[in-house]
Amino acid sequence: MTLPLLVGQRQPRHVLQIGLGAASLTRFLYRHCPTTHLTIVEIDDGVIMAARQFFKMPSDPQRITVIHEDGVSFMQRSHAHYDLILVDGFDSKAHAGLLESQVFYDDCRRRLDDHGWIAINLLGKSRGFQATVARFRHAFQNQTQILRPYPDGNVVALATVPALPSPNMIQWRAEAVHFKQDTGLNLAATLSRFEAS
Repeated sequence: MTLPLLVGQRQPRHVLQIGLGAASLTRFLYRHCPTTHLTIVEIDDGVIMAARQFFKMPSDPQRITVIHEDGVSFMQRSHAHYDLILVDGFDSKAHAGLLESQVFYDDCRRRLDDHGWIAINLLGKSRGFQATVARFRHAFQNQTQILRPYPDGNVVALATVPALPSPNMIQWRAEAVHFKQDTGLNLAATLSRFEAS
């Protein structure tokens, strides 16, 4: 889900994260994107407390805003715009619910700025996967890339407001080397999934 940092915007100004989980994305962005403001929307207050207590989520009100709310309702009432939206929200039964709806994807499209990117974690083995992908593509007018599934069935769907860049694998692989040196994160395998999709 961090691939847009490599192929899109290395230092987004404002990131919206829907679904907190163990705060791994939050910690990564906070550490490696020092000028980025993070807005995190999480429906489960227990997840927020666990992230703070057990998973070392940074506490920095200057750069991190945590909102205890359903992501769908937040998007419906929000008027803010974001450079990057990250969606990784599932309930205890691995259902995303309305986070896979056309209304939600349309709202995400409206909330992205002119150069914005979105990355969504989907479950490729779910029964309605193809319909979910169709809704995502409709919202972003087919400026999308669905990465090849990971072994566990997770699929990352990417989209951008401007035209999706044509893969420049030589340049991107060279940048991935620097990205790994800077952050410790190796995106080489993810680039292969992008290329093969």
